[in-house]
Amino acid sequence: MPKIAKAKTDALKAEAQDATVKLETKPEATLDFVDSLTFLDEIQERIDPLEQEAEVVRQMYELIEQYKVPCP
Repeated sequence: MPKIAKAKTDALKAEAQDATVKLETKPEATLDFVDSLTFLDEIQERIDPLEQEAEVVRQMYELIEQYKVPCP
């Protein structure tokens, strides 16, 4: 379970970092604005699923701690 929890944490972290980069990038051309607006629509749809995934990971780590499962 620790490996699965870490993999899920890493995936969530990577998606958050990618989103941050896209949100911080200033659009310079019309196509950039279109891409930015498209991304905003897509990321808004991902918020609830990401929160659910994060809750699952939190529960996994809670179980790991509760049952004192050794983590590498």
